[in-house]
Amino acid sequence: TSKLTNQKWVLKRRPDGVFCPTKDVILVEEDLEPSACAPDEVIVECSVLSVDAFIRTMLDAEAYHGSVDLGSTLPALGYGRVVYAGQASGHRVGALVSGLMGAQTHATVKASQAMRTIKFPFMTHTSSLGLMGLTTGLTAYTGIFYVCRRPRRKETVVVTGAAGAVGSIAAQ
Repeated sequence: TSKLTNQKWVLKRRPDGVFCPTKDVILVEEDLEPSACAPDEVIVECSVLSVDAFIRTMLDAEAYHGSVDLGSTLPALGYGRVVYAGQASGHRVGALVSGLMGAQTHATVKASQAMRTIKFPFMTHTSSLGLMGLTTGLTAYTGIFYVCRRPRRKETVVVTGAAGAVGSIAAQ
């Protein structure tokens, strides 16, 4: 496999209040050499990325979800196709995978972090990532249908955490 060009958004400085894309991040281009990948890594050509609300909190020095180091790629959930698979990765070239890819065109990730995409039969891949994605919809769906129980006709369901993304999807 030949060299790949990756474009990625890198954290230049910690946001002071509201995120400012012209001051807080910079677009960096780099060459990726597939032969430099570890046997348990894959390179994914990212198709769709979702920058969820919790990611903003990761840009602060003291972050609940873990802090992004200055000079590191911005986190982003996404999916794409495997364009290179290490010998021990368990993935095949062409497979559609999802995970924490980062805000970039090509993500080099541990194979264990690249899972088969979760796609609901009645939704597009894009909706499965955003609306019904891991951090919002799938959490809401699991809470309503598996932690509680499926609502019955004429019942009222109260979602006490409806101020956030998960609660808003659960309420819907």
